[in-house]
Amino acid sequence: MPLENKVSCSTKMNLLCLSDEILLIILNKLSNTDVLYSLIEVNKRLDRLVRHCSLSKSIDLVNVLTRERKFPRKIERFCFEIIPRIKENIQSLILDDLSIEQVLSLGYYPNLSQLLIFQLNLFHIYFLVCFFLSVQN
Repeated sequence: MPLENKVSCSTKMNLLCLSDEILLIILNKLSNTDVLYSLIEVNKRLDRLVRHCSLSKSIDLVNVLTRERKFPRKIERFCFEIIPRIKENIQSLILDDLSIEQVLSLGYYPNLSQLLIFQLNLFHIYFLVCFFLSVQN
């Protein structure tokens, strides 16, 4: 632990004073989308921890969209700042008609094994067919 952290840890209780293992236990008890949104890019240590596979393997944007319709900035942050940084860890995506195009157009997800889509319409079916055909080539 760097000297500056030791000094601040000895004088007051700080989240960063905890070991990585303890922090991961705590973070795994919280909503992974909330953790990713709140802590990615805060500092190098937290960024490394929140990009940990257990926190970034399943992304449920339906819940984010349901809770955050009034806050499009949160959705934009996921699509343009968070998902591109964790794409290689994502194994499961849960999307709806409002997020499917933005999220899938971010490119290839090498470990994606589950894709759940809600409220799918004919246009999105066409988009999905084109997306999966382009991934195969």
